Amino acid sequence: MFDSPWQNFRLESIGSRRLAVRGRDALRIFAKLGVTAPANNRLERAIQRLEAVNDAPETLSAMSDADAQVLLEANRTVFEAFVVAWTLVERRRPTQPLHISNLVAFFEGADTPSADSNSDARNIQFELVVGAHLVLGGAHILPLEPDYSLRYQGADVGLAVKRLTSTNPNTLATRLREAVGQIEGTKGVGFVAVNLDNWITDLGADSLEEVAGQFQRQLLAAHEQVAKIAARKRTLLGVLIFGTWLRWVRVDGRRRLEWREPFQFLGFGESAGEQERFDEYFIAFRARWVASMTELGTLLKAAA
Repeated sequence: MFDSPWQNFRLESIGSRRLAVRGRDALRIFAKLGVTAPANNRLERAIQRLEAVNDAPETLSAMSDADAQVLLEANRTVFEAFVVAWTLVERRRPTQPLHISNLVAFFEGADTPSADSNSDARNIQFELVVGAHLVLGGAHILPLEPDYSLRYQGADVGLAVKRLTSTNPNTLATRLREAVGQIEGTKGVGFVAVNLDNWITDLGADSLEEVAGQFQRQLLAAHEQVAKIAARKRTLLGVLIFGTWLRWVRVDGRRRLEWREPFQFLGFGESAGEQERFDEYFIAFRARWVASMTELGTLLKAAA
């Protein structure tokens, strides 16, 4: 098993006022694409929460922990909606890389994952976010089964997307096997993208090296399951691990946001040639992704 250099995007410097503005932009972009938001939808509620804090900043420190947790999820909902919207308008492709009809996922579901009666909306949201990040990294994808078709080293391979809420290693193994079955039934070989938010309990270190160490240690059990599946299934070319970690910390009595968006790509193969092809693809991908996210981050910080 070989891996690409892991990557982390930090979001603490993006204020709620700026993010709320970009949330409104996302709603307008979705509408132009033919996806009109219903009244009182999840994305609108999230934007309104950010705007309420902007209008009365003192409420952030005074609110209950439960309300602060809802506000955390509002930040994430708005940010991910804008990432997807910005990708669609700034990284246009001759053929649409995402299912536009799936954008309704941002309007559906409860304000927090724990309050969802089912996980469909957030599962589709993660699928859209994965697709957006792939496009931002310059990948050629199409919204075909299993979830995406990915052009990898001159061939079209499958990409299955799985969002996990359980931290049970056996559940991860089961979902990976499901994904492998989907890939086998469509493209024959491919990658799996997994969301492991709940596996990440602390990325609060200041230095990039310390955060990297935390990330690696907390995903050791996940890596073990991935390696077991890869050893048995030559269908699997690799696993793309995505995570989101955010929390409030108290500094001089005020709440301050800490937010990390790490990802890591693991590749499988037995020959030096396979590793060389993997490295060639994902090192170039990472460079393009970093450039895109830097551009997007600058735009978020510049919003009025």
